Amino acid sequence: SYTLYKSVLEFPHRQGTAVQFYEKGRLQSYTWPEYYEQVKKVASSLHSLGVKRHGKVAIKSATGLKWGLLDLAIQSLGAVTVPIYPNATPAELEHILKDSEASFLFLQHQSQEAMLKK
Repeated sequence: SYTLYKSVLEFPHRQGTAVQFYEKGRLQSYTWPEYYEQVKKVASSLHSLGVKRHGKVAIKSATGLKWGLLDLAIQSLGAVTVPIYPNATPAELEHILKDSEASFLFLQHQSQEAMLKK
């Protein structure tokens, strides 16, 4: 069967622009091979943090370039992404984290850490 992970493995062989995004007010882009390298770097970092196959990694963030890279990196390790809406309440966050048994949580903003202490 065809999976997202198999699709990621094809990135280096694709032509053209993979993603476009704004950074510091300027339109930037990654080619498919560049995007693949970014995914590999993030996956390597996640692996060094202890993310393992079938592990669960939560992301509380709006979607965007970093969310996409993180999601693909998580899945390339055989782990599971647990998406959390950026406007989730502390109670919703607590419920999702407990129910999903996520071992890791990535937040969009450092200010969101306060939600974890309630």
